[in-house]
Amino acid sequence: MRIFLLALIGAVYLIIGTGAYASESPIFEKAEDWVEIVDIQDVIAKSGDSEAVFVLLDRQTQLVPGMVSNYADIAFRIGSAKTMTEMVPVLSPSWHPDQGDLIVHRFEIVRGSQVIDLTSNDDLFQVIRREKNLERQMINGNLTALSQVEDVQLNDIVRISFTITKRNDALGDRVQTIGQFLDEAIKVDFLRQTVRWPKEMQVKWRTTKSEATPVATSQNGWETLSFDYRARELDVEIPKNAPMRFKDRNFFEAGSFASWQDVSKVNARLYTADDGVVEGGDLDQEIQAIARQTSDEKERMALALQLVQDKVRYLFNGLGFGNYAPQSPEETWRLRYGDCKAKTYLLLAVLRRLDIDAVPMLVSTSQRDAVAERLPSFLAFNHIIVKAQSGGVTYWLDGTQNGTVAADMGDAPAHRYGLPSIAGGADLEDIPIRRPGRPFQAVRVIYDLTAGTDLPALFDLKAELRDTDAQGLKVATEQFSREKLKEFREEVALRYVFSGLVSESQFTYDETLETGFITARGVSYLDWATKAGQREHNIWSQ
Repeated sequence: MRIFLLALIGAVYLIIGTGAYASESPIFEKAEDWVEIVDIQDVIAKSGDSEAVFVLLDRQTQLVPGMVSNYADIAFRIGSAKTMTEMVPVLSPSWHPDQGDLIVHRFEIVRGSQVIDLTSNDDLFQVIRREKNLERQMINGNLTALSQVEDVQLNDIVRISFTITKRNDALGDRVQTIGQFLDEAIKVDFLRQTVRWPKEMQVKWRTTKSEATPVATSQNGWETLSFDYRARELDVEIPKNAPMRFKDRNFFEAGSFASWQDVSKVNARLYTADDGVVEGGDLDQEIQAIARQTSDEKERMALALQLVQDKVRYLFNGLGFGNYAPQSPEETWRLRYGDCKAKTYLLLAVLRRLDIDAVPMLVSTSQRDAVAERLPSFLAFNHIIVKAQSGGVTYWLDGTQNGTVAADMGDAPAHRYGLPSIAGGADLEDIPIRRPGRPFQAVRVIYDLTAGTDLPALFDLKAELRDTDAQGLKVATEQFSREKLKEFREEVALRYVFSGLVSESQFTYDETLETGFITARGVSYLDWATKAGQREHNIWSQ
């Protein structure tokens, strides 16, 4: 229940802002005139003996050039102490102070006909900054207004309404928003989702469900979409490994980007050739060293990529313009850390000075083939790489990865689609499937059956791995105790042999090749069967 609610009122907004008008504390003001306020007493009267936890779920979004305002009005019944505990995240809205404000309009307890106003209470909110993804090297800068409501009694209704604003100077005057459809299994007395914008704005919208058609109205110079769709459980089960375009997705999006070309142009402005690299500086000297080392473009690309991957660590920075605008190449080189945007800009700066044709390319690591069905906006992407051309061959280079060698240069990423960012604009491009230059797994297992088929077989395993098993073992080698590492090593080894026991194992990792080497010996209990007087065993492979 909490997951659906947070998706509804929080949605995922990848919009960045100036912070010029932002505050690091909640602002207490009445809602703006464009907001339609719900009469909760009328809702209570009409709902009768409703047992729904949620009395109100009202989300109204206003789009104006350069600004998105998200109004949320949530009210829920306190049926038990557990209900109150589960609702704490709802009473603790989060916002990005570099991008906009949290404006609280109402915080109250409705007890029958009595309304208890909580906004006058001292220390109603405790503002904290809690980074949820530090272990993934991510800093987003979000603040949370944490609240623990006092004196709440059974059958009370707790109501909070607020607006979160977001500005996006890095996107020019474009705006974008996304909202989640609530699951039909969640009972709500009053549910509303609307998006409005001035009539003169060119706003497009799209839903992931053909049946989720909004009601469109035009009044007093404003266009409004009202969504009254509830996500339903699918009649068929989607296979776990099905492409993303077949997965069940329940959201709508709206934005003022005219096309993919428009998105491409806007992003290209953030990665200009005027990148500020200091002639004769430390970074420039690294570039010149590559130029002196070889004149072969592919080798130069490999060296440039190794420079960015090996000498600059990954750290996502969502502060300030961080959501979309990269820090400068010189700043990245000085700090020796950066996220995908910073690493991409640094790699572009190096390649451009080596006379290699390269542009930034927006991609999605999660949506993949479903990107082609998305509304043109930045919300369709969560990653950026470099697209380079040399000798008539296209290369996709990712500065956030590790250990890319010349043999891997031609590998195609699994993103499926990408949007090159160029000043003249570009359309969404298909990223074709290619055979990798090196296998991700090269496994050899020898079974010794000299003792016969009625007894366990001895096995000898040798494997070269460039996959998650290799990365997991690498991390385990650095962090686990000797005994725990031995257990994990044996667990990984048994993934490549038939059921058995490991007597000895070893693991080494080559940082240069970014490849793990595991060897193991032991006994395997092969599954032999007798058919027509013959012993048979079905060979299988991972």
